[in-house]
Amino acid sequence: MEFVRHFPMATSLTDIYKLWTESITALYSSVTSFQNHSNALATALSGAHVANKGNIEESLVRDPVFHILCHHASRVSSLDMEAQRLEDVEKVIGVLGNVGSGTHLDTLSLSSKRMRGHVINTNVPQDLCQRVQNLTLIGIHFPWDSAVYAGLTRLKLSGINEALNADQMVAIVHASPRLKGFVIEYIDIHIPSNKTYMPISLQNLKTLSITQPPIESEEFGTEERWSQTNSFLFSILKTPNLVSLSISGLYTIPPQIFEFVERLKLHEESTGAFQAPKLAFLRIADCGFSMPQVRSLLTSLSNIVHMIVFEVDGFNDSVLESLVVKQPGSSILPKLKVLQVTRCIIMESSLLQDIVQSRLKAKDVADIEKLVVTRCRFINPQLILRWMKQHVREVRFAYCGISSHDSDLSDDE
Repeated sequence: MEFVRHFPMATSLTDIYKLWTESITALYSSVTSFQNHSNALATALSGAHVANKGNIEESLVRDPVFHILCHHASRVSSLDMEAQRLEDVEKVIGVLGNVGSGTHLDTLSLSSKRMRGHVINTNVPQDLCQRVQNLTLIGIHFPWDSAVYAGLTRLKLSGINEALNADQMVAIVHASPRLKGFVIEYIDIHIPSNKTYMPISLQNLKTLSITQPPIESEEFGTEERWSQTNSFLFSILKTPNLVSLSISGLYTIPPQIFEFVERLKLHEESTGAFQAPKLAFLRIADCGFSMPQVRSLLTSLSNIVHMIVFEVDGFNDSVLESLVVKQPGSSILPKLKVLQVTRCIIMESSLLQDIVQSRLKAKDVADIEKLVVTRCRFINPQLILRWMKQHVREVRFAYCGISSHDSDLSDDE
């Protein structure tokens, strides 16, 4: 940081903390002096820098940033807090709740690495619940029946060990019909074996990301449990206007994902036909999908423009072959412009050139404008790089080739 240059004697943690406190205090004075000219204030609150101090009970109370929050809570529009103790979270929620209907807070992010699975039991005031639109909870969470989950436009739930049941997840989704972004990471959902759920329509949802742990562990549970969770999530969502889909850590493609894709299709009332899904961005990472599963999925998504594939078993030469245009109307992903591939087993380097070349000649498909290939050890960039640079706007090969451990060839070289 810039101020360290002016304090060469600040070598110990105590000195650094003292300087940090002085800097924050100065910031507090500046904020106070301009309080009449500011409508909103974004605050990042963290107790990490006081973890080594003796009086932990008073750590948050003595935090200068917390004092800023106390004096300007009505002006805070965004709050990002990494919590050390539940008591700290409850104090912050209490301060924000005291503002009442005058709150401007619409983005709330709470995370904790130490209290994974703990429940924030403090009562969230109704005014605050109604105002918050974007909610991120990592490691900790409010009770699943809390009103804070209602009326959201963006929701991220991550790394929460305490499982919620299927009814609770359905209620959360139902409570926020205007969701635009929905991120689920490492969330274990208890699914009853004798109950089915109807798909919930989320007409405004544009971005969906589902990430599960790629390996079995005592902390994250078994493959069977996660497969049930994945199947359930895809079965309860109907998102006809979805633009971006990211799926990570799935052992296999659940059958429900193909039903989910079918529900992406918009029904054209005038003709009775179904439009292809609007989905334009697809990211698949750390998934054990087979080659037929990958091909089936890609065949269903004809409007993909940007695709990222990271360490997917079934993304191989056969899938690449299907991206080659052999005759008009025969190719899959006809609108594909950006292809990024990492750690996939691709044996034939020439297939990448065939994809680009065939699409340049075809009239009914888009040209490949960006190609990034990383850590595919059987790809030999030297065979195709010169030709690629002449026909693709942006090309990058990094760490490819069996004999080259650090090759990094791009279009700027």
